Amino acid sequence: MQKASFLSGSKFPGIVQTESSMEATTAMLAELDPRVRKIQPQPCTIDLLSGEVFSSKTACLDRFSGTGHIPKPFTPDFRITKISGATVFLETKHCHWIKVNPEYQDLPVLLGTIGLDLQLVTDELLFGPIQWNARVLARYVRGQKPPQEACELLAAATERGTVLGALLDDGFDKKTVYAAIAQGYLACNIVNSRFSSNTAVQWADGDLSYLEVLPL
Repeated sequence: MQKASFLSGSKFPGIVQTESSMEATTAMLAELDPRVRKIQPQPCTIDLLSGEVFSSKTACLDRFSGTGHIPKPFTPDFRITKISGATVFLETKHCHWIKVNPEYQDLPVLLGTIGLDLQLVTDELLFGPIQWNARVLARYVRGQKPPQEACELLAAATERGTVLGALLDDGFDKKTVYAAIAQGYLACNIVNSRFSSNTAVQWADGDLSYLEVLPL
């Protein structure tokens, strides 16, 4: 049984519930992603047979009750509204279940025929170091920006690249360093390895592209 998580953030509509660790990690990555303006969990239900979109699964079933049409409702995990205004639906799915039910692989193409952009996000991305790293950084993305003096010192210390442990040895506290990573001051790879003293970091100067890891 998957464990539910309750999350909040600047891009969420209040406090939201996710039904699995994969969903929670996806939500936190979207919160960090500079391309994302709004995150909506379980935003609507789509009848895969008619192509109609409804506010909920109940609304979908009610619409076709007594009509002879048996709908095939599908509720994506998230609707992402990007800064550009474009909308992308995300569905988290373990690779095992995609192999068991290959129909999942066809969902992006199927929804594309009715003008909807759906992307599958699997455990290949969501399991491993990124789970820990996203959870660490998500708490800092909305927080207070590092003081100007700290930013100037970080810029000088990381201009040619360094490692996280060296920054801590130089007197920077973890909160300042993690906030700097979450807010576009320090860049690092958040996918391949869990944060450690050997994590390579460099001055990002506001370029948040290293946080763009979701298929948006």
